[in-house]
Amino acid sequence: MVLCNPVPASHAMPPDVVAAAVRRAEERAEREGVRGKALTPFLLSALAEETAGASLEANLALLEANAALAAEVAAELAGRPR
Repeated sequence: MVLCNPVPASHAMPPDVVAAAVRRAEERAEREGVRGKALTPFLLSALAEETAGASLEANLALLEANAALAAEVAAELAGRPR
């Protein structure tokens, strides 16, 4: 089963703002030689800086929404006969 869950509308960011922030974060990672397992935390931190914390808030809202959706799915599946 694959589920897709968007960022809640209350925390959604304009795609062009996200794309520009990602581009700047990737350029910074390249300049600083960040690679491998250090890249993801670096990019998340750089994105939070680039977006004045909005990307972090969006990720946290998505995490909460995903947990709620997972709970809904689990409850539905638990009620099904095996």
